[in-house]
Amino acid sequence: MTVTQIHLTLISGLLLMPLTVLGGNCCDKASDTPTSILSRQLYSESASFRFVTSPYASCALRQFRRTFTYGTVGVGWDGSYLSEAVDPQRGSGSQYGFFSADAEVKSSTSTLWGSAGYANGIIRSVRYNETADIDIIYPYVTADETGGDMRMERYSFSGGYAGHNGRLAWGASLSYAAGLYYRDVDPRPRNTTGVLDIDAGIALRVAGDYMLGMSAAYRKYRQTCDLMFMSEISEATVYHLTGLGNHYARFTGSGYSNYYDGPRYTARLSMLPSSGIGLSLDAEVSRFTFEHVLKDLNRLPLASAWHNELALHTSWRHAGNVHSYGIKAEGRAYRRHGSENIFGDAVTGTYPQIGSLEMYADNLRSASAAIFYEHSGKRLSWSITPTLTYLYRSEIYASPYAERKTTDRIASFEASVASIYGDRWYWRLTAEADAAYGGAFSPTRFGRMSLSVSRRLRREHSLGIILGYLHADMHNGAVANGGHAILQFIF
Repeated sequence: MTVTQIHLTLISGLLLMPLTVLGGNCCDKASDTPTSILSRQLYSESASFRFVTSPYASCALRQFRRTFTYGTVGVGWDGSYLSEAVDPQRGSGSQYGFFSADAEVKSSTSTLWGSAGYANGIIRSVRYNETADIDIIYPYVTADETGGDMRMERYSFSGGYAGHNGRLAWGASLSYAAGLYYRDVDPRPRNTTGVLDIDAGIALRVAGDYMLGMSAAYRKYRQTCDLMFMSEISEATVYHLTGLGNHYARFTGSGYSNYYDGPRYTARLSMLPSSGIGLSLDAEVSRFTFEHVLKDLNRLPLASAWHNELALHTSWRHAGNVHSYGIKAEGRAYRRHGSENIFGDAVTGTYPQIGSLEMYADNLRSASAAIFYEHSGKRLSWSITPTLTYLYRSEIYASPYAERKTTDRIASFEASVASIYGDRWYWRLTAEADAAYGGAFSPTRFGRMSLSVSRRLRREHSLGIILGYLHADMHNGAVANGGHAILQFIF
C-alpha cells in the first residue's frame, strides 16, 4: 500500500465505513427498503452493501444497488503526516479542507444521481516533481531538485440517469473534475488539470432476476504545466524525467511550458442479480494513451505512452435476517509502455522528428480474495472482513538499463460494531489493520480507527459527525500519522 493509497483509504473510510445492519431497524434482505433515515444510513454503510462494488460501476446497473433515495452533504478536514518521504515525488503528507455532496434519487422505475466536491489544501515537501496527477502521466515528469510544498484546489461534479422497464435497463452518466496546483516561491509551477468522463450502457434480463449489462466509457484527460522562476540570481535546473532515474538530457533546462493530453476508452461486461443476492461477475478492459508536449519548443512531442488494463471481479453474496456473508475474488493486470521521440537539428525553431524508441515498460498483476460475515442483532450488530492481496510489479528502462521489481503480500482485517439507540441515535466504531511484506513503498503495518455518531432530526434527515485516526510504519523507517473530521447532513 503506497502513501497515496493510505490517503485514499482514509477518504473512502469517511463516507463508506463497514457497518452492520440492525435486524429491527433495517431491511431484512438486500431487496427490501429501509424506512427511517438511520436504517438507510446503516444499510448503505454495511459490510454486506459495500462488499460488491465493481458490477455497479456500469451506469445501467447502478440503479439496482439501492431501492431508496439517499444522499449526504458534508464539510470536513483531512490530514496525513510522514516523518520522512517514502516517495519524494508524492511528498511527505498533505492536509486540506473539503466539501462534498452526493445524492441518488428514486422515482418509480427511474434513478437520478449526482455529486459535487471541492477541496483546498497543501501537499508537503514534493521533490523531483513539478506536475500533478503523477499516477496518470508517469514516467514523463517535469522535475527539479528544489521542490517544496504545493498548494492545490480540486473541483468535481457528476450526474447520471438510469431506468428500466422489466427486461431492459439503460443508463448514462457525465462527470468532470478539475484541479489547480501551484507554489508561490521558486520554482513556481502552475498546473491545471481536467478530466471529462462520459459513460453509457444497457442491460438485459437473462434469467430470473439476473441482468447482463454492457457499457462503454470515454475519458479525455489534459494537464497544462507552466513553470516560472522569479529570482534574478539563480534558478534550479529543470529536467524532463523518463523513468527510473533517467531524463531527456538534450532538453534539460528548457521546456518550462508543457502539457499532457490523451484519451481513454473503456468497455465493461457485467452480470448481477437485481436483488443483490447471488452471483456477480464483472470484466473491464481499458486503453489510455497520452503525449507529453513541450509548448515553448513549438509544441515538440517529447514522449508518449500507452496503458492497457484488465480488471476482473467475481463474487457471491447472501443477505439474511440475522446472518449475511459473502466471498469474492478480484484480479487486475496492466501494461504501460513509453516511447521517447528522437529529433534532428532545429530548423527555424522547429525540431524535426526523425524517429522514436520505446524505452520504458511498467507491467503489473495483482489478485485478491476476501470474505465477510455480518451478524445483525436487535441491539448490537457486528461484521468482519478479512482480505488477502498479492501484487507483482516490474519496471524496466532499456538504456542505460535499469529495473525495479516489487512483490507485495498484504493481509487486511476490518471489523466494525454498530447500533441504533432509541430510534434517534446511531453510532458505529470501525477498526482496520493491515500487514504487508515485500513492497518498497507499502507500509509494513497500517491501522485505522473511526468513530461516527448521528442524530435523527426528522424521519427523513439526520446530522452526524465522524472522527478518525490512522497510523502506518513504512519499510524505510518512516512513520505516518493522519486524521480526519467531517460534519455531514444525511437525507
